[in-house]
Order: sequence, then C-alpha cells, then structure tokens
Amino acid sequence: MVQSLELNVKVNPKKLRYFYVRDIKDLKVAGVNGEMSAALKRVVQHLDGISEKPCVETVIPNTEKTTKMWRYWMRKEPQAFDMLLGNGVPLNGFVELVKKLLGQSEYTMASIYSLIDAMLPFGDTTKIESITRVCKNYVKELLGDDGVLLIPSAPSTAGFHYSALVQIYKFSYWSLFNSLHLPVTQVPLGLDSKGLPLGVQIVAGPNCDRLCLAVAEEIENSMIGWIPPFETT
Repeated sequence: MVQSLELNVKVNPKKLRYFYVRDIKDLKVAGVNGEMSAALKRVVQHLDGISEKPCVETVIPNTEKTTKMWRYWMRKEPQAFDMLLGNGVPLNGFVELVKKLLGQSEYTMASIYSLIDAMLPFGDTTKIESITRVCKNYVKELLGDDGVLLIPSAPSTAGFHYSALVQIYKFSYWSLFNSLHLPVTQVPLGLDSKGLPLGVQIVAGPNCDRLCLAVAEEIENSMIGWIPPFETT
C-alpha cells in the first residue's frame, strides 16, 4: 500500500492542475459563509500565481445528494455502528433516546442520532450507487494523477457547543470524500473575525495522497497557516 502511494516521489506544486468548488449545493447544508469563501479565494489566488495553469472552477455532479450518499455508504461499512457502540450488543436508537431524556443513557446525542438514522429508510439503493459512481468517476477523470481539487472544509467555522445537533449535516463537506474514498488533506488558513480556525480541503485522485501533501506544504509555507485559536503567553 505504501509503495502504491509513492510518497517518496517529489511533487512540484507549480506543475499541478488546480480546480475548485465553492459550494456543494446540498439543501440539507447551509451555504458557505463569507469568511470561508474568502479563505478559499485566497488559496486560489495564491496557486494561480505560482502554477503554470490557472485554477478552474468546477461543479461536481450529484453533490447536492451528498447526505444521501453518505447515509447509504455508512451502512455498507463492514462493522455495524450499533454493534460497535454497544460493544457487541445491538442498540436501538429510539430506546436510547428515551433513556437519554430520562438521564439514563450513557451515549451522546450525536451517537443516538446516528443509531436512529441507521434505522430510517434511505431510498432507492440502485440510484444512490449510480449517483455515487457518476460523482466519483467525474472527480477521478477531472484530476487524473496531476490534479487537485480545492473545496471549503465546512460551510462555516466552529459553531457553539451542541450546535451540531441542529446543523446535523454540516460535516457533508468532508463526508462527501469519505463516501467517494478519495484522499483529502485539511489545511489551516488562520482565524476568522471571531478567532475561530478557517481551512480548506485539498482533494486528489485515488492513491495520489502525495499531491495533497505537496499542496498543503506549499500553502502552509506561503500563506497564514495554523494559528492557535487562543492567546499564548
């Protein structure tokens, strides 16, 4: 596996092809806010300045169905979540929800949400597999072995505690590539106006992790990079 990744092969970021996506357009997910969009734009402008070819905006087919793809493929994992969470004993999400409301469940609400979600129908499986295949093939053909895709890490920076229980599918910006089984590197881009971390994802084709890492290193060395979201002494 390590040999197939060819991590020892030197990658020149100036020779790569760059593409970017502004928004996945999934109606279950809030649109990308201004500061996350601006962070993506800064990266695009930087890479435009060093690369031999300009960054090209693209629209990936079927990303508006990201949540459906993720829900389906999570259930195709070899280990069932309810069995893993219950340490070998299957759990019922609705039972755990009632216990949680009574203060008797040992599991988090996020875990209980996942248990309940696994019990709900997810639609036409043949159609979901088809739209996933179209989506993945598009990205693979677009990027080849010398292209990378830039996309916001999330629609916004970190929310208040427990806000994820309301904004359930905010994670769709990275769960999309989990569903497609593609390598991704998350790159920090400083802080927003509230002092919360900004970021962008670098996506590459199968076994092209080295491209993600090379671009991440270029961005880290040339732009703001990681800043601790707290005062240092």
